[in-house]
Amino acid sequence: MLQQTQVATVIAYYHRFLTRFPTVVNLANADEQEVLSLWAGLGYYRRARQLHAASKIIVERFSGNFPTRFEDVLALPGIGRYTAGAITSFAYDQRAPIVEANTSRLYSRLLALDEPLQGSQAQAQLWEFAEASLPTRQGAGRVNQAAIEVGSQVCKPQPNCSGCPLKTLCRAYATGRETHIPVQAARPVVTDKIHVSVLIKWGNRYLVRRNQPGEWWEALWEFPRADLALMDAARTKGFQRSHPDASANLEIARELLHQVYALDCRPRRFVKLHKHSVTRYRIALYCFEADWDPALVPKRRAKPSSKFLSSLEGQWHWWDLQDSSLPVSSPTSRIRDWLSLR
Repeated sequence: MLQQTQVATVIAYYHRFLTRFPTVVNLANADEQEVLSLWAGLGYYRRARQLHAASKIIVERFSGNFPTRFEDVLALPGIGRYTAGAITSFAYDQRAPIVEANTSRLYSRLLALDEPLQGSQAQAQLWEFAEASLPTRQGAGRVNQAAIEVGSQVCKPQPNCSGCPLKTLCRAYATGRETHIPVQAARPVVTDKIHVSVLIKWGNRYLVRRNQPGEWWEALWEFPRADLALMDAARTKGFQRSHPDASANLEIARELLHQVYALDCRPRRFVKLHKHSVTRYRIALYCFEADWDPALVPKRRAKPSSKFLSSLEGQWHWWDLQDSSLPVSSPTSRIRDWLSLR
């Protein structure tokens, strides 16, 4: 949970997770949707799926006991070299190096690396230095922990060199380059995208779709959405960002939903613009509201039925917004909160 998430955010999730899954066996036997629902809001949901997969392996191959060999830990889903080193050095005092954000910054200054840390050559030097710094017999875990603490408390982005216990060993400090190292890599180019979502309502429920493998927020549920770029370029030019409630936009939203999902509905109004980011993409999500197509529902309260719902069983769901157990994407969660307060 602490990978790519701050401690303050994690604490409540951690306690809820352990209350529901007190043992690795409980987690291994759980349904993936329940695991994702308890993770919802932490982001990077692949971590939850990998944690779930790792628990199954631990139960099946290691009789429910966490492995102790570095190679076995490294082979678990979602565990890379850093995490495997942290586990085996802290828990078992094995001689396994750790290179993460804090130690990368510290080691790069001690070595006076003049290249971005993301490069393969720089990474190789950092790992080699980290391993060479460890004692050969015992105490590797304490040395790793000490390096992390120096990196997080002293050798910060703006370092406190006067109070650093390692300053006499630091090449960057010796040459006056401590504030110029680590070398910053070029920032990735941010790409703007326009997405369209249609909030299709039936009674007091909304239609949501479970994202498929390879899609953003895999296995989480969302209101139907699609990238405007999937449509013909000549058609998308008619989309009016400055007047989202324009009738042309309603028609484009209808066509896009039909093209991508074979959904037949007629958006009746624009309701919300939700802006968010995913990796290097900056998304403007235009949300429109629609009722389920009356042509498909002769009686207003009759349950909708159509070919796409029967042929894609398990991919679509009529969601009561009060149901907090359904694991939904972060944008969908925010839109749900907005809908609930209207």
